Amino acid sequence: MFELSVALKYLIPKRKQLSVSIISIISILVIALVVWLILLFFSVKNGLEKTWVDKLVSLTAPIRITPTEAYYRSYYYLIDGISGDSDYTTKSLAEKLAATKTDPYNPDVDQEVDPLWMPPDLNPDGSLKDLVKLAFNAVNELPVKSLTSKEYEVTFSNVRLRLLRQAKDQTGVLQSTMNQGVYLGSFDQQNKAFSKTLVPLSTSDISNVIEMSGISAKDAQNDHPDQLVEAETEEMRKRLGDVFDRLSIGKLKTPKEGWKLPKALYPKEAEWQAIVFSDGQQVRSVLIPADAAHLEPLMRSFSAQNFPVKKGTVSIRDGIVTLVMEEGKSIKNLKLPLVIEGEYPFRSELIKSSITKSVKPGDLQFKAWLNIQRTPIEGTVRLENLEPAEAAYHEYAAHPYWVYKEEDRVILPHDPALGDGVILPKNFREAGVLVGDRGYLSYMSPTTSSMQEQRIPIYVAGFYDHGIMPIGGKFMFVNPEVVTLLRTTYDQNDHLLGTGINVRFDDLDQTDAIKSQLEQAFKAKGIDKYWKIETYRDFEFAKDLLQQLNSEKNLFSLISMVIIIVACSNIVSMLIILVNDKRVEIGILRAMGASSFSIAAIFGLCGIIMGLLGSLIGIGLALITLYNLQALIDFIGRVQGYQVFNSMFYGDILPNELSYEALGFVMLTTVGISLISGIVPAVKASLMKPSAILRSE
Repeated sequence: MFELSVALKYLIPKRKQLSVSIISIISILVIALVVWLILLFFSVKNGLEKTWVDKLVSLTAPIRITPTEAYYRSYYYLIDGISGDSDYTTKSLAEKLAATKTDPYNPDVDQEVDPLWMPPDLNPDGSLKDLVKLAFNAVNELPVKSLTSKEYEVTFSNVRLRLLRQAKDQTGVLQSTMNQGVYLGSFDQQNKAFSKTLVPLSTSDISNVIEMSGISAKDAQNDHPDQLVEAETEEMRKRLGDVFDRLSIGKLKTPKEGWKLPKALYPKEAEWQAIVFSDGQQVRSVLIPADAAHLEPLMRSFSAQNFPVKKGTVSIRDGIVTLVMEEGKSIKNLKLPLVIEGEYPFRSELIKSSITKSVKPGDLQFKAWLNIQRTPIEGTVRLENLEPAEAAYHEYAAHPYWVYKEEDRVILPHDPALGDGVILPKNFREAGVLVGDRGYLSYMSPTTSSMQEQRIPIYVAGFYDHGIMPIGGKFMFVNPEVVTLLRTTYDQNDHLLGTGINVRFDDLDQTDAIKSQLEQAFKAKGIDKYWKIETYRDFEFAKDLLQQLNSEKNLFSLISMVIIIVACSNIVSMLIILVNDKRVEIGILRAMGASSFSIAAIFGLCGIIMGLLGSLIGIGLALITLYNLQALIDFIGRVQGYQVFNSMFYGDILPNELSYEALGFVMLTTVGISLISGIVPAVKASLMKPSAILRSE
């Protein structure tokens, strides 16, 4: 305690020791700055890496078991191709797992086995080894909590989507198509982690689902954009009922180009500031800002676009509209519609009885509560020309049109009329695709005379964030039956368009240990040569990237240590000056009986305290910055005019949790280097002889 009290006394800034105090403050601030930067960088980087790995594992699995070349050349795999009981086709892993016969070959009916085949791998009792069932048994027998196994398949196809959108002027429907070659992966409902990658439904998605309720399911495979098949009234009403049984629209908003206020909603009395569009001779249109404060910005915007605009005042008395221009001219009993500014949200509630009365989706009626320039308006509006602004959907309610959760499962729906729901990567949404869009998957199938195109009807049921998966932008998930059907038309012995077993568990730290256990189990069952076991770090499409991230982490750790050493080097200079300033006090302390160790400890503690204080200040700054990180990033983005970080790779929000790994590294490194920095001055002080010091003074 004596040494600590003296060290604290020496570190308190004093006017007589101005040079020492300034160097001490600078040293602490430099350390704080370095700690702040290191914590900020590593917290964001570690958070991003964790997010990327979580997404990768959610879309694949921590461990994948894939068939080797030996599997595809084995008697077990090839025998299905010449067996009548197997329809003379090789089988997928799922089909092998469900098969009642391990060896379907019947020598009395089937053709002879090719003598060049590898001999069958037999059990001790002479029966054929079931390589797939043995592999699944080996996985499921592991004593690992939360471990599950599921076969997967990957293939490719061409997807064609038909996009139907309302024209901006509300005069009709604009039609376009999107053609894209894609990889297809079998969707696993048991994959609980998949929900982390799902992109929430937007109001545009919900609006599109509602609009598509009025289009016949038969229109999905229509290749003629000039033809549009409307749904039968009962079909449309049923679909609208299904939609609104599972969601509610709490707010509607006016379209971007504005909305004609129905006369039925005109208040008895109102006085609104307005923007008047006039060609000098005649008033063409009247725009009412929902908030009077929007008037001037809207005027400037229209003037910049060379629109002839003037200010005016609209008065309503008992349904009679009067327009007073800014120069004093007035128009009584105005017949022009009053247009409310675009994208104005207002509270709404569906009138459910309108579903059974609607002829098209736009006929749906809502109770509406508007407030135009502080004038409250209440009434009924039709959905036509309006858009959802705020909607709540029941996440756990079964729905035929979009992905939903059911306890621990994520369900990809199937509609008897529309076909299979599919989940697309989010870059499709950025290209204009919405939930509810319809289309088909096409593939070529041989017939007796030629190759013919076959089509599988699909519709978009959701989007997912593919993170850093290189092929993620072209990888869509569909129900396993679709993948199996498509995969039979291609060579199954393909390393990219392959099949295998996904092994999932909660704790990623167990990955290497579980892989080792699986290798031992497969070897014990004699099937190790038929299967390749890989962790997510070994996946061909992710290995290089994960190795690069790890290399960068090690490199930046080394650089950080060098920076901390440079920052703490100021402590050496400061303590040497302090030792020289305190020569007399050191001599007195030694003469009073203080040991060399006590003297050394005093200045060693000075170094540790400075390093610790700088670290604590840096940690505080890092916590404040991380808490406000997104606001800071958004501000920088607005200043420079574009995103600081591409959301395609970094997500919509950067991670802002403090990395405890980085915190431990910084604390230990800073305090350790600060202690080392104080050793030289401490040793110098401890070697001073009291007699020599006092004689020199």
